[in-house]
Amino acid sequence: MSCLYICNQQLSESDCQNLAALMNKEDAVLLIADGSYLIGSAAFVHLVNKYVLKTDLQIRGVPFNDTKFELIKNYEAMVELTLKFDKTLTWTI
Repeated sequence: MSCLYICNQQLSESDCQNLAALMNKEDAVLLIADGSYLIGSAAFVHLVNKYVLKTDLQIRGVPFNDTKFELIKNYEAMVELTLKFDKTLTWTI
């Protein structure tokens, strides 16, 4: 079963590492809201499927350099992304 892990808040680097350790090849992480600040986390570098909501990056002034995150353009596209996975889990502390 594939899972989309949604992160909507800032996490410590160790929490990011814990999240990444839970994931398998079919899973993905989506950074939204304050979670978009985590785009530079070293814990997510090796993940294949990683997304970030473009509007949340723009609102927070987070630069989108040449990271390996795929930009999700709007909320409609975010909903479409969630439908590609068997389940979703919002990661909160």
